[in-house]
Amino acid sequence: MISPSCAIEPFPTQDLTLYGAGYVTDWVVERYQINLVEAAQSSRETMEKKLYSMCAERAPGDTRRDLDVDANYSGRTFKHILAPIWLPGYSYGARKFQVVINGYTGEIASDYPKSRVKITLAVLIALIVVLIIAFIASHK
Repeated sequence: MISPSCAIEPFPTQDLTLYGAGYVTDWVVERYQINLVEAAQSSRETMEKKLYSMCAERAPGDTRRDLDVDANYSGRTFKHILAPIWLPGYSYGARKFQVVINGYTGEIASDYPKSRVKITLAVLIALIVVLIIAFIASHK
């Protein structure tokens, strides 16, 4: 399963304008699936993980023990926004697949059908090519 919220980001939040009902007239729109408090908590957890990894990268050495990151969040505001996301879907055999498209950047995220036969054949062909190259190299 894809994680569409991260896979199609970013959105142009610096270019936001005030909401007007005319923006969605005659369009099917999806309502918020996460309430504001849950969204704020989720974004804070994401920021804390990112801050921790950024600090850990700058700490010297291979391992880090007792790394404590004390972030101070101030001036936080919350706004619901309209994001141009297209949600087409398709069926392949008995399985259904969802596609998520960022209507601003064109970034696409989707699960897609994978053929085990084709993957196995590709691996076998690559293995045969490597063995042939190794055989030729050893006989020079």
